[in-house]
Amino acid sequence: MDLSAAAAAVASGCVAATFVRSGVAKLRDRPATRASMVELGLAPGLGDSLAVVELFTAFGLVMERRTPWSAVVALGLLVVFTVFVAVTVRRGVRSPCPCFGGGETPLGTATIARNLVLIAAALIATAPRGEAWWLAFVVAGSIVGGFEISRGRRAGEARPARR
Repeated sequence: MDLSAAAAAVASGCVAATFVRSGVAKLRDRPATRASMVELGLAPGLGDSLAVVELFTAFGLVMERRTPWSAVVALGLLVVFTVFVAVTVRRGVRSPCPCFGGGETPLGTATIARNLVLIAAALIATAPRGEAWWLAFVVAGSIVGGFEISRGRRAGEARPARR
C-alpha cells in the first residue's frame, strides 16, 4: 500500500468513526436531538433522518474501496453542516449543538474548526485505496474510538451523580 492509499484509508476511518458516533448519539437521545433541532429552527424529525444518512455514509466509507463516492458524500454532508453552523454562529444564535445528539455545548468556532478538520479528512479519503486499506482503517478507527471513549469517561466523571 502506498502512502496516499494509507492516508485515504486512515482518513476514511476517522470520518466513518465520527459519523457512527454522531448517528448513534442522535438515535440514543432522540428527545434532546429533536429539541436541539427545533431550537435551531429545523424540523424535529430531521435528527432521525440525519442519523440514518450518517450511519449509511459511514457504512459506505467502510465497505466501498474501489471508488471514492462514499467519501464524496461525506465531504458534501460536512460542507453543508459547516456552512449551516457558520451561518448560525454569525447570526449570534447560541443553541446547543445537535451534532452528536442533544448537546449542552453551544454551536461556535470550535464546532466549525472540528468540521474543517473532518472536511480535510474527507478530502484525503477521496484518494484511491490499495489492497491493504483495511489495516489503516482499523488503526484509524481504533485511535478515534479510544479518544472518544476516554473523552466520554472524563465527561462522565465531571458530572454530578444523579439521584
